[in-house]
Amino acid sequence: MQIIEFNNMEKTKRTIKMKWTFLITIFLYSLRPILACTGVVLVTPETVYYGGNEDYFQNFTPHMIISPGTNTGYGVIGLGWDGSFMQTGMNEKGLCFDGFATYKLVITKNKNKPEYAGNIVDRALRTCESVEEVMDLFDQYYLPWMESAQLMFADRFGNSVIYEGDDVLYKSGNYQVCTNFYQSIQQTPDERYNKALSLLENTTDYSFDLVKNILKETHVEGVIISHYSNIFDLKNGLIYIYKKYNYNEMMVIDFNEEIRKGTLVQKLESYFSITEIEAVDELPNSFTLAQNYPNPFNPTTNISFSLAKSSQVELRVYNCLGKLVDTLVNDHLAVGTHTLEWNGKDTNGNSVVSGIYFCELKTEEDWRTIKMNLIK
Repeated sequence: MQIIEFNNMEKTKRTIKMKWTFLITIFLYSLRPILACTGVVLVTPETVYYGGNEDYFQNFTPHMIISPGTNTGYGVIGLGWDGSFMQTGMNEKGLCFDGFATYKLVITKNKNKPEYAGNIVDRALRTCESVEEVMDLFDQYYLPWMESAQLMFADRFGNSVIYEGDDVLYKSGNYQVCTNFYQSIQQTPDERYNKALSLLENTTDYSFDLVKNILKETHVEGVIISHYSNIFDLKNGLIYIYKKYNYNEMMVIDFNEEIRKGTLVQKLESYFSITEIEAVDELPNSFTLAQNYPNPFNPTTNISFSLAKSSQVELRVYNCLGKLVDTLVNDHLAVGTHTLEWNGKDTNGNSVVSGIYFCELKTEEDWRTIKMNLIK
């Protein structure tokens, strides 16, 4: 496994040659907003902050997940989707993680090592208190599921690491930024990364407010939204949360006090005011078809669309020659946002070949089309 130490973040800003063809590069660039999470580690004289924007489709519900420690593991508080898994979290020792969806990057190393049976991120939070301990743990296993995901860890000592397939981006001190592109293979940074880096490089006032401002400047709105922004104070055990890019209302959680409540999975909105909750739960007022996510994909992808009124809906997939591949929806649907998964198969259940496919959403009054890229 290659370890890349970033002692000068300017290394990642330089203009570089792209690995893909020009056509694919332009296509992927247009899709960057869909992969929209942002994470930043900032080391100050007083503490270490980790700030993250967690971005996904509007119809997902963020939850607070509290899991106390045991005789064999540290306590953990995390945030995740629909209460099913943690997207980000920190443990009682001041170690935190965050996950980022990315385009596929084939993992070739560590294949001679065993696959980890279970959730290795959970094990890291339960048993590790430093980034170095996480690196030792991960180096023992082959982790093929990370071909389409990045992981970032940070600790209270000021160290951080980003896992990008076979490469490990380690940094000690100052700051490190992660968005949804691969720094290790020198892809062109996305707009959110450049914004964050610009804010960091043009100040010496490393503070909580700087992290908050970075999250504010890099949040997203639309079909994909920043459901919440979180800031972990890793030395002092404090968690700050802003819900749906409202940076005027902040919830503060003391880790030690919250963990004493026992095991708990609770909707994040319940921690905020009723007024704010009612304001963000409005029904969609437009007819939209979001870009599929992830894209490119293999073998499955999520397709999300919104209806301003109940309608007869047809959602179909066509190949680049205009031939029908599969009908995903042909039904009367209620107003709201709907999400489904296409498994990359045709109407006969056969896996389709790599290439460009078109998804068409059609009602009695309107239609929308998106381009999808299947890469095997």
